[in-house]
Amino acid sequence: MRCVKRIVTQFFVVLVFSLTPLVSFAQDTNQDVNVDELFSESQDIISESHSENKTAEADLTESFTRGPSLQFSGSFSATGGLGIGYTQWPDLQEPLKYYDGSAGAKASTTLVMRAQPSSALSIYGDVSTSLDTTSTNPQYTWIPFTIGSLYFDYFGITNLSIRAGQFETVWGHGRVFTQSNLMSGSASAISLRLSMPLVLQGLSMFILVNKDYFTGGPTISEYAYAGIVDHVIGPLRITGAARYQKKEGLGTLLSFQGTLLGVDIFT
Repeated sequence: MRCVKRIVTQFFVVLVFSLTPLVSFAQDTNQDVNVDELFSESQDIISESHSENKTAEADLTESFTRGPSLQFSGSFSATGGLGIGYTQWPDLQEPLKYYDGSAGAKASTTLVMRAQPSSALSIYGDVSTSLDTTSTNPQYTWIPFTIGSLYFDYFGITNLSIRAGQFETVWGHGRVFTQSNLMSGSASAISLRLSMPLVLQGLSMFILVNKDYFTGGPTISEYAYAGIVDHVIGPLRITGAARYQKKEGLGTLLSFQGTLLGVDIFT
């Protein structure tokens, strides 16, 4: 019985303390206060908090979709080997007569730079150097750094992306058959690419400049011009491409690729 009274007493005390702020609020409130104004103020507070949440969500989205404005990375690889044996069947009288051995190593390193000044512009570049002591003309020192790629991508125009600089372009669908790659020498050229992904299933146009194109000074007529377009009809992908350079002449490509019973078919 005492336990029940104690519980009732504690509940009454808690109830009194919880009602005290309401009572004091009723005593301090003027009777002429408009109830609608109270509700309008609360709505304003809610809407303000929603706007703050939206701002926070926008900031979080931007922080996850945009990485650091400048990044550096790199890679290093090295292999080595030792080989010993006989160049001919050994002579029992002279066991070391045809004995031979060799050792060598290869190493390479690549440094990569990525920059994103804005959401519409990104820049990429990489340089590399190597060491090879196994070739016919072995190199025992690192060769000077050479530029592998250096280009920028711009996405600020609707339905159009622009890439310009030094980069490699590979055309063709076959994993073994590579004769369809009309851009095999693009890695050493300065290229401008305009890509329109919504034209059929992708249209790209190129202008390439390479010192090997010119007979004298560089002229626009000796630039290389190329274009490629893809179109998908059901399981069949159709690709048409062309490339023209004054010295090389005109090269064209028409390919069909599909899958039949899990096997890639390409012509």
